[in-house]
Amino acid sequence: MVTPIRSLIERYAQRSGIRQFIKFAAVGFMNSIVDFSIINALSAFTHIFSGPFIILFNVISFSVAVTNSYFFNKRWTFRQSRDGTVSEFLGFILVNIGGVLLNTSIVFFFTTFVPPFAAVHPQAWLNIGKIIALPVSTFWNFFGMKFFIFKRKLAPAQEKTTP
Repeated sequence: MVTPIRSLIERYAQRSGIRQFIKFAAVGFMNSIVDFSIINALSAFTHIFSGPFIILFNVISFSVAVTNSYFFNKRWTFRQSRDGTVSEFLGFILVNIGGVLLNTSIVFFFTTFVPPFAAVHPQAWLNIGKIIALPVSTFWNFFGMKFFIFKRKLAPAQEKTTP
């Protein structure tokens, strides 16, 4: 009885995209390192940890990470071997504009309007804001890429013939 249940679970996991989401999360983890590294370097260099310049810093860091994400997700997560089309890349840009708007809005709001508790350093507070924004933009980007950008084209169903 274990084998049919396991088979059912594996089939469901493949169809529901759990494995694909795990790959997406792995790529996202790598891109988060890129994103956090860039925003921290910019804020440490300028000593700016909140306010309007955080919007610029976050857009830069998020955009570099998302561009990296495109190539890894296209080839590995969503297994697209064909060359990208203009419409695919424009769709990718549109989905990620939504992602950067969500991410940046949360980071800006958190760092500018929520006072740090205790003696949290402003740069640590910035990173806490990025951590809060990360899952929101991650889910937005995953579903946008899965259902709009890298959706699989289904082959026409083959008709069964009865002998």
